[in-house]
Amino acid sequence: PNCNPVHGDGKVVGTEICDDGGLGGCLPDGSAVSANFVCTAGSTTSPSVCSCATGYKLSGVSCVTNCGDGLIYGSEVCDDGGLGGCFANCGGIQPNYSCVTGSTTTPSVCTCETGFALVSTSCLPICGDSKLVGNEVCDDGAQGWCISTCLAVSSGYSCSGGSVSAPSTCNCLAGYNKIGTNCLPICRDLKVLGNEVCDDGGSGG
Repeated sequence: PNCNPVHGDGKVVGTEICDDGGLGGCLPDGSAVSANFVCTAGSTTSPSVCSCATGYKLSGVSCVTNCGDGLIYGSEVCDDGGLGGCFANCGGIQPNYSCVTGSTTTPSVCTCETGFALVSTSCLPICGDSKLVGNEVCDDGAQGWCISTCLAVSSGYSCSGGSVSAPSTCNCLAGYNKIGTNCLPICRDLKVLGNEVCDDGGSGG
């Protein structure tokens, strides 16, 4: 009878290419190194010594991509070294970021898209920059038509439009006049608006 190698005993013999004693770095039949591992050859008296390849880390008995190390390996789409521009699993780009992909030797380089600014690790809309982006409802370039958070139109105003390249267009509502940066009710026009209590058109009532 033929004597076959004992796989997983930490001795590289016969047709075995790799045997690390069953630690996961070698295929169970000893025919090759497991995916994403690098291993020394080993011998008849010593096991193969295996570790994860660059860009990977040990998880159980497998080597998985090392998300957050600033290197793009395996299925990673984006890895900026954990600076916030990429998903926590490196599977994509965070909202409102724009990233240069990176490579096996360089990290992804991420910056906020136009109209957004970095706050902590998030890109948030810049209110008052004349660019309507994200969750902004109105951005007139801080002219007073929109409230200071850009999440609503100021009282007495009507605003429409706006984009990443153009501000919102705003005017006073019917029954209001612009005085300074405010739209105030027109007294004596027979319309009770805003903070008016009474408007009889000037008849004296």
